[in-house]
Amino acid sequence: MAVYRFDLQMRIPWADGPQPYYYWTNLYYGDIRDPDDLDNWQFGTQTIASLMHNVSARQDWVRISIVSSGTVVANNVASWPVNGTLTAEYPAIENTVFVKLLKEGRQIGYKRFRSPVMIGHIDGDRLTPTAHAYYTGVAENFLEPLYRFCTVDGVFPDAVSVSPYIHSWQMRHGTKRSARRRLHA
Repeated sequence: MAVYRFDLQMRIPWADGPQPYYYWTNLYYGDIRDPDDLDNWQFGTQTIASLMHNVSARQDWVRISIVSSGTVVANNVASWPVNGTLTAEYPAIENTVFVKLLKEGRQIGYKRFRSPVMIGHIDGDRLTPTAHAYYTGVAENFLEPLYRFCTVDGVFPDAVSVSPYIHSWQMRHGTKRSARRRLHA
């Protein structure tokens, strides 16, 4: 068993920003028993990521490394599903969905779906029931044995909990970090 770290750089048009795009990375860990399965895991991870994001969000770059050694095994342009699948307008790129990863009822990690959350998915400060059910369904992929998602320590979640509230993710105004690429060749 080896725990792999998968960094997926995303970008989305940023009309109000200092640059045309806002960049961020999604981080995943997976217990990969056979290095030959790495391509399948990468494809599955990028497919799940496409279900979380608006079509305006583009998968831009991938870096995969072995956690124990830090050895980078892939560092290249994202080559599979490159755009999100959700199609609707969104009011702000800061609106996110917060998902707790649980083990025996205790939080062992989290994911923040920086979709951004679409107008039709928002009811006041909450997700609509339909949106909550959708994001819960997507989040349950983190429990799928096929993908073997885990924490950096190799702990597998046994449940997920999607917050019914819209969460804001702090943007890094005043720095260049948000307006430039994070992963490079």
